[in-house]
Amino acid sequence: MVSYVQVVKTTDAELKGFRLLSEEVKEEITPLFELTRSRTSKKVPDGDINKRVGHVLESVGKGPFILDLTSHEDLSNSQIDYLLDDYDGFKNWTDFVMSIDHEGIVPAVHLFMGDGIISTTRQVERLAERFETLAVRFSLDDEDALEYLKFLSLVVPENIKMIVVVELGYLERKNYISTRNEADNFINAFMGLCQRFSLSFVASSFPSSVTALSDCYDDQGVIPVLEWGFFLDLRGRFPDLIYGDYGSIHPIRYPSRGGSWVPRVDYPLSKNIIYARYRRDDGGYIQAAREVVKHPEYDRLLCWGTAQIESAALGAPNGKSPSFWISARLNIHATRKVLDLKAFS
Repeated sequence: MVSYVQVVKTTDAELKGFRLLSEEVKEEITPLFELTRSRTSKKVPDGDINKRVGHVLESVGKGPFILDLTSHEDLSNSQIDYLLDDYDGFKNWTDFVMSIDHEGIVPAVHLFMGDGIISTTRQVERLAERFETLAVRFSLDDEDALEYLKFLSLVVPENIKMIVVVELGYLERKNYISTRNEADNFINAFMGLCQRFSLSFVASSFPSSVTALSDCYDDQGVIPVLEWGFFLDLRGRFPDLIYGDYGSIHPIRYPSRGGSWVPRVDYPLSKNIIYARYRRDDGGYIQAAREVVKHPEYDRLLCWGTAQIESAALGAPNGKSPSFWISARLNIHATRKVLDLKAFS
């Protein structure tokens, strides 16, 4: 029984945060790994997705995971384009997932409606011959969403389990009600068309920049975890709904512009994320960590991410880059949400 779907892009930061989760926590999560290219180099100028597959297998252990492909241009390459080719029933993709030596793979179905529906149908047939569970992912605001549901209800065999992952994207207070209403409407359609499938909405309220939520000179603040309340709200009307998020990562990928940043340490709680940020001359990560551990709601959640905050607060940060602290935040958030779900159930 799936209880938590977490979308994880196979970037170094997100994979590290997931890899360093405890085995007990990993057992409660069905990660949706969004396959991206590896880092580029002189020898591999386009990156290599096979390296990322290896990193995924190292991170996930023996548990089940959904495997999909990125839609972000700056994380893609020619190999991903090749796998998305719908020729001959997406043969490149089906051959690829079948070649990976792991019993827990849940392959994503790629949906090309209209002229590509025959090829998409053949893809489902091929995958159903090999795998017991399939998945599909699309956006709530996709105008073809209901067409997808109708299609899947007709072509997915009765003996195959199906996980439908609907992306809500960036969840803000100003769009919370309208998004909830759209999700309600989708659930009604879902119940009428393919009730035998599993359903998860994934969202994140973590901003692209904390300054978007507060005065840019603030050294401390609170970020709401709206996706948790959203889940509880919908779960009251649809008890079988699976919790889903992006691991406290902003869901929209923006091209890296380089430049400087203000060192920041985040500590996810159940309903909020507390953070502290200090420029290097004002203490940087060490001071930020010290302010976080002094916060009245800081509870020393047992996980790798918390250990990094504790170490930094003692004057010995193990990482001094934003990517390191993204890993720590994801690690704490995922651990917290597993505990929240256990308490809720």
